[in-house]
Amino acid sequence: MFCFSIIKTSFEGAYKPDLVLPFMVTKEKAKNALNEFTKGKRLLPDAFIDKNRVDSLTGLYVPFWLYSCHAEGMILYEGVKVKRWEDDNYRYEKKDHYSMLRSGGMDFDRIPCDASSKMDDAIMDSLEPYDLTKGVAYDPGYFSGYLADRYDMQEKDCRPRANERVENTFRDRLKEEVSEYQEVRSTGEKIDLSNAKAEYAMLPVWMMTTQYEGQSYVFGINGQTGQMVGSLPIDKKKSVTQFSIAGAISLVVALAICYFAMGGLSVGGGVGSFVVALIIGFLHLSKLKSAMNTVHVKTTARAYVKQSSIKLGRREDNFQYSKTEKREKPKQQSSTNGR
Repeated sequence: MFCFSIIKTSFEGAYKPDLVLPFMVTKEKAKNALNEFTKGKRLLPDAFIDKNRVDSLTGLYVPFWLYSCHAEGMILYEGVKVKRWEDDNYRYEKKDHYSMLRSGGMDFDRIPCDASSKMDDAIMDSLEPYDLTKGVAYDPGYFSGYLADRYDMQEKDCRPRANERVENTFRDRLKEEVSEYQEVRSTGEKIDLSNAKAEYAMLPVWMMTTQYEGQSYVFGINGQTGQMVGSLPIDKKKSVTQFSIAGAISLVVALAICYFAMGGLSVGGGVGSFVVALIIGFLHLSKLKSAMNTVHVKTTARAYVKQSSIKLGRREDNFQYSKTEKREKPKQQSSTNGR
């Protein structure tokens, strides 16, 4: 699956890495990582560990481009400030509409982007972060006992992925500056990237392939930190059980609240409690399922922002117009039913 090889001449000239991050996780520790990874996974089939067979465990030096740059720009927004009040007969909601401008700049340092078409981008992204300050100068001796290969994706081909992460992070950071508004949406932007720099690095990765009930499962292990990522099988019966338990507990609690709050149970209260129980059951199950798959493509680069470099610039807030809505309160029914 991983067609890497060590060729002595592969890392000369333009293919000589700017830095190498040595393996810190041994093969034995990597073998045991799966047991740790599966702990606490409530939807995992009971037989997965016992019947799971490791097909391969391979230590790889994977080629990466490390991107650094400066992002500068401005973003235009629209948003509202909401005020609510009521009197004896009506409820009021006033929305003051604004246009806003925020600007700033920040530096990004060494965003990793794998430079091998043989590797799954999502798995490589999910293995972040690496402590790149521990990088050393290239020495063929570091590759002894491991597989390695030079990059087959040029720096210019990988750069758009890094740039997208930079731009998304810039947007997220500036949006924090309009947090006092509601219903915020962006209406325009100008983001410039400059001082771009790319370094060529070889980073350590253990790749594990296992077999369970005729299906292959691929896991990645950060060769520096030991962090493991991958996708695990889900037991359908356990999913139903977890949903049922969460739903049943939520239903009992909701019915009890309705009973004591309203002095008894009603059809409306029962239906509402059932709906709440369904929602909580689904949310609980969704959370458990998300823990079964830790492989995700990175879309931001917040961890690579130099915090000391963040400079916020123009801040403009312009009032546009107000709109007030008035809604009549529901009529109170007599508790004596006319008696």
